[in-house]
Amino acid sequence: MVGRKPLIMVRAAILGLLLPAGPDPKRDREIFLMLLTMDPEGLWRRKTKAIPLAELFARLRPDERADWFDPDAPKPKYRPGVTAEEKAHLQRLIFDRMGYDEKLVYCDRPEQIEGPSEAAWEAINAHLGADAHSFPELVRALGERRFGNVPRVGDAFCGGGSVPFEAARIGCDAYGSDLNPVAALLTWGALNIVGGGEAVAKQSGTHRDRSTRPWIGKSPSGASSTTTGAGAPTPISIAPRHVAPSAAGWCRWPRPG
Repeated sequence: MVGRKPLIMVRAAILGLLLPAGPDPKRDREIFLMLLTMDPEGLWRRKTKAIPLAELFARLRPDERADWFDPDAPKPKYRPGVTAEEKAHLQRLIFDRMGYDEKLVYCDRPEQIEGPSEAAWEAINAHLGADAHSFPELVRALGERRFGNVPRVGDAFCGGGSVPFEAARIGCDAYGSDLNPVAALLTWGALNIVGGGEAVAKQSGTHRDRSTRPWIGKSPSGASSTTTGAGAPTPISIAPRHVAPSAAGWCRWPRPG
């Protein structure tokens, strides 16, 4: 795929490579969709926008409408006395009747929420024989089971950093390299500024009006980046807690925690 990869695609690819194939392919698929919050409960968990009254009214059968709507109103209007719980039930009823693409209009993206619910994690753990309650815990368990260590993900042409960013976020050791120094800088920013937490975000806000020149070729710790000759991958500066491997042009980002 050319261009910036959606984070959910990166997450799906890594999890798909780590998940074992069981004797029940249908259940394997259900668990995979649970992890991506693309199952019915995951989609409901991602729903953040209310379905408009007109849409609710149109999707109800004629014999159902009187349970929620005023039959004498010129346009869809809740009948007097409808409770918040009843309105929430109606939202869920109509949401479940929608097709997958229709539901997405009212949902956040999978990477915008924390992940599966606790109930989903119980089902995931029961199927996989794991004891995880977050992506880093699951990725570690699956990686150690298959490879004997936490999975390592490398992207030789990391561009804007989607692959190493999402790989590190879900618990992998991530490596990235790119010939383009601008792409390398974007990846450094994604990992160290966007993914640096509240403290880094506050620091970045404090310095946002200053020149960006000191950030190019130099890390906040003062360690200068190096070049490896014409045409070689451009390494990028990394924070003191990060470890740079010996391969020229590669930079490593550790898993969270």
